[in-house]
Amino acid sequence: MPVDPVTGEALPYAGQPGAPAGAPPMPPGGPGAPPPPAGGPPAGMPGEPGVADLEAAEQQEAMAKMEAIAATAPQPKKPYTIKTIQMFAEQVDAAIDALAGTDIPLPSWEPDPAMVEKGDRWGEPLPLEVYAPAVALVEAVRMVSEEGEVKFDKFIFEPTELWSDTELKVAAGKMKSMQKDKALAKALQGPMGGEEAPPAPEEAELPPAGEMSEEDQALMGAM
Repeated sequence: MPVDPVTGEALPYAGQPGAPAGAPPMPPGGPGAPPPPAGGPPAGMPGEPGVADLEAAEQQEAMAKMEAIAATAPQPKKPYTIKTIQMFAEQVDAAIDALAGTDIPLPSWEPDPAMVEKGDRWGEPLPLEVYAPAVALVEAVRMVSEEGEVKFDKFIFEPTELWSDTELKVAAGKMKSMQKDKALAKALQGPMGGEEAPPAPEEAELPPAGEMSEEDQALMGAM
């Protein structure tokens, strides 16, 4: 609350009856509340990103990456059968869960049930929800195969060449075999390249004070 510098009497805030010219405004929260800190709004005030905002930003970033991957999906040489796409998607999901050792939630593709019943075909590139996880899986297998001692080339397929039911069925067969390969699961679940994480470096032995340079001694003195 403002105070008269001469009498020490409490004065009203700006906008209140009897307030002198130049009186400060009433702080948020009423009389006696501390003024907001300089440099930005206080914690919890509008303008500060919260947990929900950060999660939404992460989801948007993940979706943008999936859309970029989906843009590389090939145009089919002839339309896929929807049942083959569904079978392929099931093998992608099963392979990822088996190799990760846990249930990984993936976006699901739900075609129109009427299209499935009629046996309609899909003449467009593979749906994002099917293609992006397949690319992520095969790239992870490719990476551990290139960087590790054990090679898993037999499981690798080219997602950009999945342009017909035939290629989808071949890739699905490879993913079904992946699910039973314990060495591949171990490689994917362990540190990249199958190598153990390096131990924490030991503290370097310092030379005696008499052998340290003036610069080193000054640095040690500041620590």
